[in-house]
Amino acid sequence: MSDWKNKLKKASFRAVPFYVDVSEFEPGRKKVVHEIPYAESPYVEDMGRKTRSFTVDAHVIGDDYWSARDALQLACDTAGSGKLIHPYYGEKTVECLGIKIHEDTRAGRMAKFTLTFIEVGNVTDVIPQPDYSALIKNSSAVASTASVKSFSKKFSVLNTPARVVDNAISYMSAAVIAVQTVKNKLRTVSEAVTNVKLFTAKLENIIETPAELAESFAALIAYIPDDQSSDDAFSELKKLINYGDDIAIPVNTSTYGTVDSDNLQGVISLTQQIAIINAVSLVPDLTFDSSDSADAVKILVADKIDSMALTGIDDDLYASLMDMLSQAVKYIDNIAVSLPDIQSYTPSVMTNALALSHKLYGNLDYETDIITRNNISHPAFISGETILEVLTI
Repeated sequence: MSDWKNKLKKASFRAVPFYVDVSEFEPGRKKVVHEIPYAESPYVEDMGRKTRSFTVDAHVIGDDYWSARDALQLACDTAGSGKLIHPYYGEKTVECLGIKIHEDTRAGRMAKFTLTFIEVGNVTDVIPQPDYSALIKNSSAVASTASVKSFSKKFSVLNTPARVVDNAISYMSAAVIAVQTVKNKLRTVSEAVTNVKLFTAKLENIIETPAELAESFAALIAYIPDDQSSDDAFSELKKLINYGDDIAIPVNTSTYGTVDSDNLQGVISLTQQIAIINAVSLVPDLTFDSSDSADAVKILVADKIDSMALTGIDDDLYASLMDMLSQAVKYIDNIAVSLPDIQSYTPSVMTNALALSHKLYGNLDYETDIITRNNISHPAFISGETILEVLTI
């Protein structure tokens, strides 16, 4: 076979293969010709590179060509950009602008296509994007301050009987234990252990100063050891955002009974608020492998913050939480469009993760993802008819 044919790549769009008969590529630059009165020659203004387009005459063939035809049609009908493997120009990120399907009974076992693609780039290359990371972290800091202030207004043990003070200490101690329980790495990080011990040691002394109490407690929740990933820290914080939901708030209409109930509710609310605020602050640092995983985080934080808004929080805290949520949602929506989706795939015969990666993506890079995503215990033996979750690249 000629050397140039050996260099041709196998054509595919969104990992759906097809054969190329004829291809046209239209490069160039955007130019505006200005006809100047009385001038002998025009002025040509260069407006940058022209949109690069590919027109491909392609076909799929075989006894089951319908499946290949429908798969390629679905790939072209899917919203957003996708990866085109062009036999002559290699890998391109494109949008499919047009698809025509031609079938001829006389030919049989074949469907012909005329496909039109344009090469696209990242919108951030041409449109300045907000610094969502800074916006989220700044709004999280504002929300944390608002949460501490809100707690300070509601929590009080001044001029109350000893039992109310003891109960308040007990409520806060229980919350500290919950923090220690979910932050497993605290037990192996000396600085974190010291922080918890210092807080516990001074708890009785600061119980009468709610602002200092709340700030110190918030620092315990926010602490992340240097060797801990943002993903691990986020997972730990998720376990705290529902802290106290299973605790029954005692109903006591007496003067000090109401204070006692308010203190318990205050500790629970503070724990949940600081946990979700710090979780949201980590969103820009999280690793998302699919649009589904990004959407799951968005739904988690939105649902929790929405539920907090219904509990009668004060105006400043409400406004700061809504602003923080807004920035997080914008960030997640912005990155989700460039992430792959998750779809179901069922192999027809027994296969293995390595072969499956090559079949679906044309390379071996996704073997580990297939194994871990589906908890496959024997990667070399994946039985047919097994329903798998795979990424759409």
